[in-house]
Amino acid sequence: MAMAGCCQAKAPLFWVLQQRFKSMALHTADNEQADTLALLGDTAHAFLVQEQRKDRLRSIDTGRAALDANFWRQLAAQGWLLLRWPEAQGGSGLGVEAACAIAEQLGRHLVPEPVVANAMMPAVFAQLFERHANAAIWQTLANGYADGSATLALAWQPPPVGQAPMQATRSAQGFVLQGSVGGMVALALAQQLMLVAQLDAEPALFLLNTAAITPNLQTQTTSDGSTLSVLNLAGFVAPAHALLAHGPAVQHATAQARQEGCLMTAAQLLGNGEAALELTLAYLRTREQFGRPIGSFQAMQHAAVDVRIQLNLARASLQAALAKQALGESDQAQAAMTAAAKARAGDAAIQAGRFGVQAHGAMGFTAECDIGLYLKAALRLNAFLGNAREQRSHYVACMGLTEPLAPDATAHEVST
Repeated sequence: MAMAGCCQAKAPLFWVLQQRFKSMALHTADNEQADTLALLGDTAHAFLVQEQRKDRLRSIDTGRAALDANFWRQLAAQGWLLLRWPEAQGGSGLGVEAACAIAEQLGRHLVPEPVVANAMMPAVFAQLFERHANAAIWQTLANGYADGSATLALAWQPPPVGQAPMQATRSAQGFVLQGSVGGMVALALAQQLMLVAQLDAEPALFLLNTAAITPNLQTQTTSDGSTLSVLNLAGFVAPAHALLAHGPAVQHATAQARQEGCLMTAAQLLGNGEAALELTLAYLRTREQFGRPIGSFQAMQHAAVDVRIQLNLARASLQAALAKQALGESDQAQAAMTAAAKARAGDAAIQAGRFGVQAHGAMGFTAECDIGLYLKAALRLNAFLGNAREQRSHYVACMGLTEPLAPDATAHEVST
């Protein structure tokens, strides 16, 4: 636990909260846990108010990503990158509820660094595979997250349409990788890539150095200041020690990481939507037309209430999904409510952003106006791990429904 002690000196309040979470696991009530989660969120909010600079998000207008390696190290110093990593590796070992409390503030403050995608989701693999023969590798990876000096990117999502999925075959040198994988987030911050490929008709997990695969990447800047990459490999040779795990356990870990990623992204979307609505309401109180604040007009009030209702419903869906996970309900029930939460949060955040742009008038379309940054971030977060339409389809499949959801329905409405 020397690593935890190192971080403790930099972020004492975070580590006090960590100990409080551990004691709650034994004997405390839900209300105290809610208070501690709120305190954790407040701590994150206070840090991000001081350190996160929204102006850097405007760099995408020149084609440059807004990712900042120095800010990534600041996030590491707060202990957030190891929040979900096992304690045996120097992590906090906290649950997904705590991760969502942090993620909500990341969304509220428009942080483009991939804390969810490249730190908290890889922690799921660390939790499941840390006791394997390659435990030393996971410890080395955790060491990189402790100070922000090294990080992972996940490569497991389907390839672009028309391209073959990633396959691995055994060879005298180790393994030959061939195929494509998409959806890799912020590779510029990653030194290593955790790749899922089919090997002997079963999923396998490989660890690759990003420097070795860089020539095979296609990368584009996203609307929220991050990047997305597609990897195309043809005859790429990976050494034998690159194989971390093989078999059904990899499929289970991938599904669990995706589910937790959806919950944390839903929390990010909630934070994004709440902040966008607050920004818009503040503008409605100050902008005058016909001698009155435009917020006094009934049409604006109704639109704002509609956004508030959708945000509240999204929060309720997220809380319900987290409750099902905490109670250990069936995988099907957990997956269904996770899809409902992600669908609702995505729709609510985009609605908040669009209403904000409309309420700001022509100014809302300008690069100088912050409301546009919230809408751009909401659009990217909504798409990550499957947009609202895809989440509804997943909900229908999990619930065994025969009728598709109406275009304007939400997943939660079907269950009620």
